[in-house]
Amino acid sequence: MTVNYNGKAFLKDLFESLMGLDYPEEKIEIILVDNASSDDSIPYVRKHFPKIRILLADKNRGYAGGNNLGIQKARHPYVALINNDTVVDRKWLSALTDAISAQEKIMAAGSKVLFFFEYVMLEVSGACPFRISKIHTQKEGADAHQQRFAQESIKVKGARLSRDSNGCLLYDFDARGHIYVPVLAGAGEQSFSFTKETGADIQITHAGQGLAFTKKQDEIYVFLGSSLLSERFRLINSAGIEINAGFYSRDRGYEEIDEGQFDKGEALFGLSGSSLLIDKRLFEQIGYFDETFFTYYEDIDFFYRARLQGAKMCYCPASIAYHYHCGTGKEWSSSFTYHVLRNRLLMIYKNSPFKAFLKNTLAFYAAALYHLLGVGKARIRGKRLDRPDIKIRMRLLLELPTFFLIKTPQRLHSRRGRKIADSLISNWFREF
Repeated sequence: MTVNYNGKAFLKDLFESLMGLDYPEEKIEIILVDNASSDDSIPYVRKHFPKIRILLADKNRGYAGGNNLGIQKARHPYVALINNDTVVDRKWLSALTDAISAQEKIMAAGSKVLFFFEYVMLEVSGACPFRISKIHTQKEGADAHQQRFAQESIKVKGARLSRDSNGCLLYDFDARGHIYVPVLAGAGEQSFSFTKETGADIQITHAGQGLAFTKKQDEIYVFLGSSLLSERFRLINSAGIEINAGFYSRDRGYEEIDEGQFDKGEALFGLSGSSLLIDKRLFEQIGYFDETFFTYYEDIDFFYRARLQGAKMCYCPASIAYHYHCGTGKEWSSSFTYHVLRNRLLMIYKNSPFKAFLKNTLAFYAAALYHLLGVGKARIRGKRLDRPDIKIRMRLLLELPTFFLIKTPQRLHSRRGRKIADSLISNWFREF
């Protein structure tokens, strides 16, 4: 089952991969929950994938509400959740079902999630701020959809980030860093271009060898030959979810090169919400995703509730999904920032000891006021800081008391009905 909101560009690849699973077709029901898309997703699916069962939401209900709708309507005892901007391996579902039936009382199993593109790594040196412009292919007919998202999937390591007057990202290395460049399958040799902020030199090499480049007006084109592209590798998006003592969560292995370091199945605090299989009895036991969260941290809240009830969950590296990541949403957009900041505190309030909730909430209020004071001082000195998060933090200072009041019955239910001691929950905390 997948939830879609204006994700038409991703649906072809997703559904074609689901149609090719090594799993009995008669045992699979593919459900698309559409959150009131306006991009012709539904006419497209009806025409090209008529076997897909479509459920129409009356509005955009987010990840939580969309999945709840589909889970309640699903006809099978197990439901697999997969993001719409993913492609799955042929053994994706069979590996998850094997994992969930391997041991008694396992209620959920999650995939190893890799970024969609393969990558090559370049070394960069020189103190010169630069902007990455575009990925170029030497072969005509390259997938325009993939080419567009490849540009957004370039990853820069070891650089300071800032923005120019037009709001474009600037990367600046003190000494040496790395650029991970996506490789477009079937596109032949590639190059990528960048523009420098100043006239200072910048060196780009691979394995100590300089790379050929050309200049066209303000842009510098770096050529990626076939020998370099043959050394491509995968980057990890998620090998399960970890949580720390501050109740911050992260994807285990995020942006690490996949070298098999997470190829062992094991129990984890939580699983990537982008690709997992859940026994529907777990929803009957602990409830559905909290629709107030809309998106982000609703999966962590769900896993926390499951852990308090003693449910077992496992990470299954044999199940692989390839994820564009934020294909239909942008990291650190206003919506992203608002929901991440708010939902983390709501998750803590609903599930953790009151002392932990009080500590984290007071820390948030203190930090918000500190940041506001810093921006105020900067403006007095005639400086304007690029801090769009300040308005969001101020909004939350006013809204959170009401949300806490609304969530009090859920907190009482979660805390009074727990079967696992908080000391056992703390065993899942990792340092990061």
